[in-house]
Amino acid sequence: MLMKNSNRYIYYRIIIIVVSITLVSILGTYKYLEKRTESDVLPSGLSLKESMYYLQFYKFFSHPYINRRVSEIIEEDYNVIRDGVDIYPSMITVTFLPVFNYVIFDEEGMYYERLEKARNKLKEYGFNNEKYMTVQWVLDNPIEAYEIFWLSDVDIFPSDPAKYIEIFIQNNEEQKNGLTTFENIIYAWAYKLESDIPLFYIDSKTEYIDGTQEIEFSLTEETERFIGITNFMFWEYEADTEHEFLSLRSYRKIFEAYGFSKQNYITTQWVIENPIKAYKMIDQANYDFFWDTPKFQKAYEEYLEELAIIKE
Repeated sequence: MLMKNSNRYIYYRIIIIVVSITLVSILGTYKYLEKRTESDVLPSGLSLKESMYYLQFYKFFSHPYINRRVSEIIEEDYNVIRDGVDIYPSMITVTFLPVFNYVIFDEEGMYYERLEKARNKLKEYGFNNEKYMTVQWVLDNPIEAYEIFWLSDVDIFPSDPAKYIEIFIQNNEEQKNGLTTFENIIYAWAYKLESDIPLFYIDSKTEYIDGTQEIEFSLTEETERFIGITNFMFWEYEADTEHEFLSLRSYRKIFEAYGFSKQNYITTQWVIENPIKAYKMIDQANYDFFWDTPKFQKAYEEYLEELAIIKE
């Protein structure tokens, strides 16, 4: 009888312990989700930490710039949890995505089996070896893109464009304008120039610039807009924050070294007639076009409206 009571006592204790652990776990999860919802989730749906990994993996830039240590100046000037950040592709992003897709779906590749989970997730979203994930899709679907990153083996993928050149460029010699094939691709991408042939690898059926074709670029309305907002931001815009002021000052020095100023704006004609200088100038700016993001685009539009009123 004593043994039965003892066993019953142990049984009840086990039940109490299990229930207690379950309740603590539920409460802990609730508190975590509550905390994450209130203080850690950006408008994109990703937490601040997740956003940092998302940016890092897909080689994006952001304004304000966030990394694993958000600096004090960022925290003073911005509420990134409330307002989010503007995310935009870097030069490495546009060369990384084709390599990422190629490696994921290359059946002959050495990492094919190792990347099965990521590949299956991509297939769920409609991607395959004939329809690759695009930069725009990654920007428009941060939660899904983060999930794909989480299932990928990050050590496999390079963080520089050398792999793109190795896989997709057949001839990277200097072209008639003085730039190599790859430099021409980046020059055209940065200044939003038009080409009859897509700049980057899309899929195995679509022609793209690989160094075997004659390369010619032309100006576009996007080029005009980009040069316009660049001139506005560096010589007309009044910075709202110390972070903006320091960033603009740093890049302004680069443009001034090429002879540009408030009295001598950059022009689209200069860009198309001086490809080597234009390429080198934007290369020194690290292709970090933070000044061409929604906040500053709005400021530029308001500036143009004011100019139109003055002219009337």
